[in-house]
Amino acid sequence: MAPGAFLVGLATSIKVALEMGNISDTISHHLAQSLTHLPLALSAVGMVFAQIAMNLVIPSGSGQALATLPVMVPVGELLGMTRQTTVLAFQVGDGVSNLINPSQGGIIAMLSMCRIPFDRWLRFIFPLFIIIFLISLIFVGISVPFKYGPF
Repeated sequence: MAPGAFLVGLATSIKVALEMGNISDTISHHLAQSLTHLPLALSAVGMVFAQIAMNLVIPSGSGQALATLPVMVPVGELLGMTRQTTVLAFQVGDGVSNLINPSQGGIIAMLSMCRIPFDRWLRFIFPLFIIIFLISLIFVGISVPFKYGPF
């Protein structure tokens, strides 16, 4: 439990630093400006890639949600997405990329217990990862025109 608590504490300190320094609004603005020139479905896909990048830095799902959703939800609202689409982009970026994330402690621990090298795991899982990732991106893209969710 200690590593998980440490990661949540680290994410909380990042969130506090972003709020106290008034940085989260700046990040939201610049991210929204970079995504506003794209079609809305591609903007949602862009949010998935932003979450994947954050997943390498903050591997904890709850810690990542605490640190990034206060930035991503306003970006989604500025772009005209529903909150559920923004959360779906977060879940895909966090969840699917955990299959190949070398900073994810659980997968590294399981591979170590089974004595499977990480490069062998990548060769095995990468084709499946690509299929799951593309299907997930299609559903993120489809969620935009359907106005996924009640909010």
